[in-house]
Amino acid sequence: MLHQPVIPLPNQSVTITARVLDDAGAPQSVTLHYRLDAQVNFVNPNPYIGVPMYDDGTNGDVTAADALYTAVVPGQANDQQMDFYVSSSDG
Repeated sequence: MLHQPVIPLPNQSVTITARVLDDAGAPQSVTLHYRLDAQVNFVNPNPYIGVPMYDDGTNGDVTAADALYTAVVPGQANDQQMDFYVSSSDG
């Protein structure tokens, strides 16, 4: 998994790419889950925001059907740190 740019400028979107493989073919869905560190409250934490990741040559994805799934996260204010993880499902 990687994200570009590694250290974004304020309000610059971030492209996150993950290689996702499934023994039975392409997974039915791949989801990026993210939240800002400033939203973390250990007593009542904010949930992660889920956005679909694509492997269709659109939405930030460069090449369709190459097992590299991509999502673009909107730019954030200066000095914000984002936590994220990827999940997938094959049905």
